[in-house]
Amino acid sequence: MSRLVRALRRAIDRRLDVMSISLGGPVPSVALHNAVRDAEVEGILVLCAAGNQVRFVVFPAAFDEVIAVAASRISNDPWPGSCRGPAVDITAPGASVWRARTERQGSQQVFSVERGSGTFYAVAATAGIAALWLSFHGRSALVAKYGKNRIPAVFKQLLQQTCRTPPNWNTGDFNSGIVDASALLSAPLPATPPARGLRGIARRTVSRDDGYLEVLVHQLTPAPVSEVVRALSELLHVEERRLESALSEVGPELVMHVGTDPALRSRLLAAAMASAARGRAARRRVRVSMQGVSRRLRRSL
Repeated sequence: MSRLVRALRRAIDRRLDVMSISLGGPVPSVALHNAVRDAEVEGILVLCAAGNQVRFVVFPAAFDEVIAVAASRISNDPWPGSCRGPAVDITAPGASVWRARTERQGSQQVFSVERGSGTFYAVAATAGIAALWLSFHGRSALVAKYGKNRIPAVFKQLLQQTCRTPPNWNTGDFNSGIVDASALLSAPLPATPPARGLRGIARRTVSRDDGYLEVLVHQLTPAPVSEVVRALSELLHVEERRLESALSEVGPELVMHVGTDPALRSRLLAAAMASAARGRAARRRVRVSMQGVSRRLRRSL
């Protein structure tokens, strides 16, 4: 992530127009969040892959100041491996995409073409559409009309308003639909930009760096907040009213474990969802592997 921050800073210094980020991690970073905030102020369209296989949207895609892109299939339904949830802004084709590949075999480089799937293809396609939109309208004209810091919000607003919404589309997990480049270019520009920039466009906030509970709630999407609080309180053996205090001590490490340990995340999610479905009587005890756990977190567990 430190290298990604340096890349973002370099892009800002060079006044680039579009950034496509095909990587992410399970926990937020203050430095990374500050970098994407500064990119928005400079009018850079930052598009990020929502992530693969872990369900919750990874960072930096989960930050409010970027556009998070999930992946769909040619059959106009979501790619099953795509991350999903309220932090997704748009969906784009990302399944069974032809790609070039380079492998080193001994001292030789071997080149091939094969199929691949992932949100990193979806975000690359959407970033290309973003560049096309800027070229079509002219970035200088957009800056004159809205100010450079509002260009990302205008783009995101139009991207969502002009997308295709297939039948039975899950808008809760994949937002309003699949990006439509032709409709986007045909859409008239709005008279005024969203008042609060990207934060002015509806999306559940998940990007606070100091709120470990908030990040854990995001990682355990779609469990209700109240049930996540109950599951975490039981895990850490504290009353619910003392959970924030307990997380101030072990929050960073617990966030990392939940974000990187699929088994632990599944157990916590199952406990929270069972509690939500059947009440407190159905609550499940959550067991955690002690491998790699610090002494401080071990005491809490």
